[in-house]
Amino acid sequence: MPAFALSLLSTFSIGFLIAAWAPNERAATMIANLFYFPMIFLSGATIPLEMFPDSLQTAAKLLPLTWAIKLLRATWIESVDLNRTGVFVLVATLLVCSTLAVRFFRWD
Repeated sequence: MPAFALSLLSTFSIGFLIAAWAPNERAATMIANLFYFPMIFLSGATIPLEMFPDSLQTAAKLLPLTWAIKLLRATWIESVDLNRTGVFVLVATLLVCSTLAVRFFRWD
């Protein structure tokens, strides 16, 4: 459950940052789609990372959702060790995006 909560919160923090930065709801939706759809397809959530060429696997390591998927798989499969890098990336994403979202949020 903690791995799921961390994955969820770090993903939400990206959405909060997009919402704080976008000028209106329509723009926020378009910007979020530009971020989330590539993350979903390149993270291993839909297609296993092992099927991608090396260059896309390297690019996928830059996405927070890739680390969330790896962390969740590690908790589901008991023989896999928990990935501390994944936890660090998700916590860093949560802290950075939340801080920036609070900084740029405006009541309009």
